[in-house]
Amino acid sequence: MRSTSASLADPKQIRIEEYLRRAEVQGAKPSQTIPPRDSGEPIPLSFSQEQVWLHAQLAPDVPLYNEAVTVHFTGKLDVSVLERSFNEILRRHEIWRTSFLVLDGQPFQIVHTELNVALSLVDLRSLPVADRNAEAVRLATQDATQPLDLSKVPLFRIS
Repeated sequence: MRSTSASLADPKQIRIEEYLRRAEVQGAKPSQTIPPRDSGEPIPLSFSQEQVWLHAQLAPDVPLYNEAVTVHFTGKLDVSVLERSFNEILRRHEIWRTSFLVLDGQPFQIVHTELNVALSLVDLRSLPVADRNAEAVRLATQDATQPLDLSKVPLFRIS
């Protein structure tokens, strides 16, 4: 049985293999990376961000993009570990530290250098077990009806 590379041994395939061998010998480096920008520097909005911003301007009291999420957790919860873990996610991902600013009538995104949030703890253990889930969903839904100020981080609420 012939190998795949042998069956593809046309001139283009041979040139590709030569290129790869040369690159391997020369210790080819990955292509240039995009250099990081300065923190706090205004950045143009993406098309999707423009849509969110525009909708927020047209209907500031309507939380069009808010979404309530509940996470079910069983067992002992170490709130401080959860909070540190969440803040580590914020540290690693700029989008979670981004807000919107208007300069000369034009919206821009601002990536904040750092953002640390404290978890708001709601203890539902005083409720009967059968009622806890419904209350968690009610609280999350109530929270999701409150608009966010796009000019201030965080652009989420967590409890």
